[in-house]
Amino acid sequence: MGSAEITIGERIRFYRTASKKTQAVVAGLAGMSENYLGQIERGLRAPTIDKLHQLARVLNVPVAVLIGEPSFKDDSVLHPVAATLQRVLTAYETPSKEKPDLSGLRARVDSAWGLWQGSTNRFTEVSALAPDLTREVQGAVRALRTSTDVQARRQAQQIATDLYFLLRTFTKRVGRMDLSLMVADRAVMTAEAADDPLRIAAAKWNLGQILLSQGEATERKT
Repeated sequence: MGSAEITIGERIRFYRTASKKTQAVVAGLAGMSENYLGQIERGLRAPTIDKLHQLARVLNVPVAVLIGEPSFKDDSVLHPVAATLQRVLTAYETPSKEKPDLSGLRARVDSAWGLWQGSTNRFTEVSALAPDLTREVQGAVRALRTSTDVQARRQAQQIATDLYFLLRTFTKRVGRMDLSLMVADRAVMTAEAADDPLRIAAAKWNLGQILLSQGEATERKT
């Protein structure tokens, strides 16, 4: 599963909303008009190199992040959602005794993928739903772990795998390679638990790509 190109404007909007700054504030600090910044965020204009550097300074993110280059810093927290996702991914909650709504979760994961692949505000929209969706999908997997309903167990694992695929891409794009590696590894485990050959192959390929990226980052530092 891939995604269409994410514009510089959407990245700027994503990190601006993360910093809880209005367009007027960011535009003023960056030395441009609010209308000019609005046009950049909507993809109607491209910022000059000088303006891009000014925006990166105001938003406190590397220029490389705004143009789409991933960060290789393990402790890079470029958006609050990364810290929230980390807490969700590493927390253990007692499984609910209620039967999970697998059809509802499947629809929500597919919808999240649809946003990521087609929305012009995909960063912002996916960040708003990712933590709760992750919590509920993982809860469904735990709730069905000992269930005698084999089909339901497999379905929950497949849903989790597809969500981890999305989170792998999302966390990499917001500069958290450590979380990207975590969810890529979990995707392998859930795909294997689902006994789904296609998802297993895709999950192992994704994990390999993350490991290669980390290897490249190490080489750059030496």
